Amino acid sequence: MLGLVAAGDLAALWADWRLPSDLTVAIVSGTQAVLLIATAVVYLCWLWRVRVNAEVFDASSQSMGRGWVIGGWFVPIVNFWFPRRIVLEAWDASAPQGRPAGHALVNVWWTLWIVSLLTDRLTTRSESVDVMAFSYAVDLVAAVLAAVVVLKLTRMQHEKALQGPLLPTAALG
Repeated sequence: MLGLVAAGDLAALWADWRLPSDLTVAIVSGTQAVLLIATAVVYLCWLWRVRVNAEVFDASSQSMGRGWVIGGWFVPIVNFWFPRRIVLEAWDASAPQGRPAGHALVNVWWTLWIVSLLTDRLTTRSESVDVMAFSYAVDLVAAVLAAVVVLKLTRMQHEKALQGPLLPTAALG
């Protein structure tokens, strides 16, 4: 789904540069809106499952209630940092034992997502093709990085699940 959002951004970039008619913009914008809504639903289902898995791996690392997995995206102001925090806590809980996972990928994705939101707001106030192109380009990169985060976190959780439960070191001695 994130790949389709990225493809929609590419189509929007192409349409703005090659076919800047009102009809083309309306069709591409409508398609992008449908793709974004469908992707948001699938993404939130995935994130909910990842968060539940993270509780199994390390419940103490999950500082926020499950309701924030979805609510954090929709509550004004906190939606600028709660979703990132939820992803990072699941990321840390899913990291292989003894091998901490860095946060650079999540941080770059989240930064670009926020920049994408802000530039999208600018495009509603600007008729500039350059501003719209920049917004689409940032959103495109954010969508690709979001897909990479999804794939990596899913893989980390799969590998951790295959390891099975870890025994306390006292039980081994």
